[in-house]
Amino acid sequence: MTNLIVQPQSLEVTTEQYKTLKDTICKGLTASQMELHFYECKRRGVHPLDKLIVPVAFGGTYTPITTVAFMRSRALLTGEYVGHSRIEHTGKIGTDNHSAFVVVRRNVGGIVCEFPWEVDYRELVGKSDTWRKMPKAMLAKCVMAAGLRDAFDDILHGLYTWEEMDQARGDAPVTPSDQLEKLYPREPGDLEAGAREPVVVPAPPVLGATESEPTDPVVDSAEQPLTEPHEFEQAMNVIADRAGSAERRRHDIGALFKTYSEELKGWEKEDVRLLYQSKRRLLAQLSLEAKDESRVSA
Repeated sequence: MTNLIVQPQSLEVTTEQYKTLKDTICKGLTASQMELHFYECKRRGVHPLDKLIVPVAFGGTYTPITTVAFMRSRALLTGEYVGHSRIEHTGKIGTDNHSAFVVVRRNVGGIVCEFPWEVDYRELVGKSDTWRKMPKAMLAKCVMAAGLRDAFDDILHGLYTWEEMDQARGDAPVTPSDQLEKLYPREPGDLEAGAREPVVVPAPPVLGATESEPTDPVVDSAEQPLTEPHEFEQAMNVIADRAGSAERRRHDIGALFKTYSEELKGWEKEDVRLLYQSKRRLLAQLSLEAKDESRVSA
């Protein structure tokens, strides 16, 4: 039998890659700023061509820009991320008195510590159309990024999201913003190819079903409509953890994705990819539970 050996990706930038980066992602940066960006990517374990961290020079100063999804994935890798509270919005959405609040939790030496954070709309509102169209979603990403950075300062220090830095774009004499808009489009678009899997909704369960269980898809796990990826993920976990047959819960997770199929198209691609990844993990877990239920009932 031939063993498959997966070689780790090299983080070094070759001469050809340097030329590509200089003409695309790093266009407009000085040689020193490019070197700083390469160092930033390497120390965080990504290659510049992965486009997980992209460079922007605000006021001539290099600033690494990323996504909330990337920051959350790095926090998860520590094994110390214990989740976060529901993001709370106060004031009138999209006005100067609009603010958002979140509590990020981290296990520090066996003790779950809370890191509360609040951001104001008037301080972060940017110049892009997305801020006017989706002020609640944009401010939620800002407070989530700030909360993660505060709780995991040792690994996220110096990283900012485009939502946080959008307000500074007009003040930057050297800003590869066009490149950034292409990398992180904010307008609703097609999902990435990896997320185009069909939503399979299993037939209503027979094994383990009870008279109290509903026969229609249950998608009301949240008190309000799900408007943010983290709310969608929480709803999935609520369904997976509740009482009832595993097949029923599998059915309801599938129904949740079917109900929110249009909303998913408008969310950030990386967020959607992570949601589908969580879905596959939960369905696999529930499949094992369903097999156990089948053996017990037999």
